[in-house]
Amino acid sequence: MNTPKAAADKDDHGRIIRSVYPRVVASLVRVFGDMDLAEDMTQEAIVKALVSWPKSGLPDSPTAWLVTAGKNRAIDLHRKTRREINNSDQLLTLVDNNEPSDIVQLRGRFDDDLLRLIFTCCHPDLPDDSQAALTLKVILGFSVNEIAQSFLASPAGIEKRLTRAKRHIRERRIPYEVPKGEMLPQRLSGVLDVVYVLFNRGFWSPEAPELYRADVCNNAIRLARMVVRLFRYHPEARSLLSLMLLASARASGRISASGDLVALENQDRTQWNWGRIREGKALLESVFAARQPPGNFQLQAAIASIHSNQDTPTIGDWNHVVALYEKLETINASPVFAINKAVAMGHCGDAAEALALVKSIYDENRLTNYQPLHLCRSFLLEKCGQMNDAIAAKQEAIALAGSPIERRFLQSELDELERAKKTG
Repeated sequence: MNTPKAAADKDDHGRIIRSVYPRVVASLVRVFGDMDLAEDMTQEAIVKALVSWPKSGLPDSPTAWLVTAGKNRAIDLHRKTRREINNSDQLLTLVDNNEPSDIVQLRGRFDDDLLRLIFTCCHPDLPDDSQAALTLKVILGFSVNEIAQSFLASPAGIEKRLTRAKRHIRERRIPYEVPKGEMLPQRLSGVLDVVYVLFNRGFWSPEAPELYRADVCNNAIRLARMVVRLFRYHPEARSLLSLMLLASARASGRISASGDLVALENQDRTQWNWGRIREGKALLESVFAARQPPGNFQLQAAIASIHSNQDTPTIGDWNHVVALYEKLETINASPVFAINKAVAMGHCGDAAEALALVKSIYDENRLTNYQPLHLCRSFLLEKCGQMNDAIAAKQEAIALAGSPIERRFLQSELDELERAKKTG
């Protein structure tokens, strides 16, 4: 039976393993030249760590320990089963004392490995959905079922997608490297998009008790920091990092002490991470100071900055949000941005015009399974006094709720609508 301390140590070890997992896999991919083998040996090393660390204590460099354990396990398998390893001759000559002893050197090398792996997973020869799925699987260690939930796809479909992507990398001999010269900026956009997909997977995670997976969001933020270091003055890289810092800083206010979901305007702002907010705003200010044409992530970060102020947004703030969404639509005419703009318009007193905008999206059967569309409709219909339709839209949103805490929150809003209908 585990003592409380032993259980706590086990939890700590689990958190550490999750945080270093990407660098371990990336380093083993470099050694083996084989993603599947790298993933397998990482899992073998993790099993060994969970047995060894509680007895021997946490190593100085958990990443180096796991990489070494993974390499040693591969050597054992190669000797016993002659399992094919692309770099088997190189692997068999590796010894522990060939590794840099300085932790800073180790960390830098592991980060370089991870950056190379990110660009491999985000190679433009791969379909966009395969890039994101492969990054989730190989870099963050998500299960096939978790990835399937992210993409609203079947696990079998995701398995085929991953298999095809890895085969494509092997057959096309896609290099495991950071692109050079003119290719580097061209590839950055795809990398940023994938990092943002990863962040969103953790920021709104229905299977998590608080709808938020800090480990996933923190991994995405860490990946973004590495990209910012590589592209030091690239405005969109800095803007994406700003956006993720600002959004994640507010996550701790989303759940009340009683375990209920709290709307943004009602959140206790003292619970927010103001250190992250200050960092995010400073990054955004540096981007605007460069006076370059604003990009997709820069405009989204500007909206997030307004929502991250000490006070709730005023009418003037909402007008500013509408203007920012209008600029966004000139870059990316996404119906998702149109829905978000409609919400801001509703807060500005333009509910009827906003409702007409959203109605066109709804009538065309676009995003019918996108819950925010129905929440937006309910909000605007209530503003326009159409209570029966507002209630029906809220019910559609509840039907799409992915977690009990979300369903409970929306049900309370539905109850308020029904009371308002009776008294109004």
